[in-house]
Amino acid sequence: MSCEQTLAYQAKVEFCYRELVKWKQYLCDKRTVEEVDAALVAITSLYVEVTTLKDKIYNLNIPEYDDPLI
Repeated sequence: MSCEQTLAYQAKVEFCYRELVKWKQYLCDKRTVEEVDAALVAITSLYVEVTTLKDKIYNLNIPEYDDPLI
């Protein structure tokens, strides 16, 4: 994986974390049930996106042969 791809994924992770903070602040105000449901869906999808991006970064940056016995 190239350095540019890693940086792009890390930038996306940072963006997702910032969006999560915005949604959490949004939920601090009094909201309707529908608004809370929509916010929870957005927060959940952002957490899934962060996990996926972190997995991509990890999997694409490990050496081809990471087994010390080879």
